[in-house]
Amino acid sequence: MLIYLLFFATLFLAYVNGANDNFKGVATLYGSGTCSYKTAITIATIATFAGSISAIFLAQGLISSFSGKGLVPQNVAGATDFLMAVSFGAACTVLLATRLGFPISTTHSLVGGLFGAGLMAVGWDVNFNQLGTVFFIPLLVSPFIAFALGATAYWIIGNRKDNKLLDIAHTTSGAAVSFARGLNDTPKIAGLLVAAQALDIRFAMV
Repeated sequence: MLIYLLFFATLFLAYVNGANDNFKGVATLYGSGTCSYKTAITIATIATFAGSISAIFLAQGLISSFSGKGLVPQNVAGATDFLMAVSFGAACTVLLATRLGFPISTTHSLVGGLFGAGLMAVGWDVNFNQLGTVFFIPLLVSPFIAFALGATAYWIIGNRKDNKLLDIAHTTSGAAVSFARGLNDTPKIAGLLVAAQALDIRFAMV
């Protein structure tokens, strides 16, 4: 029974992930008038799907990190009740933020779910070193890397006169963000099913 609840909780998490994140990558396309809302969301959906399928071949390493392995003992990380608590907690957080219009990251929500369920399962035996090096440091550093790259990109292309070329580059970058999100988020969610041995890696990704 619990395995079915985990399956639906994971589908719920994937659903709210799409509802919250799908438009983010192409929001500037719509906001700048480069394309309509329908066109922007279509680009995002296709690019995200392509990223998700690519994750089957390129991003299996993320599955291990987001299955709880190393954060809590192996017998807990593979337990259906632990994984269901993680997916349900993360999904409800993302859904609430989506409804309220708050910016949120599914990754942050999953990390919170892993930490919260881990504390309840094993108390202070949670591997805080793993929590810091695998999760917190990358989450803290990534905005600064994006800041530097964004500033550099604007310095290179800012105030250029060829609007047609910029529109093409803008659309391509929006699609690339959506592709990267599918590539990055899919294995994190799929990892919950793989850890419980509910599905093979490839089927879980799909």
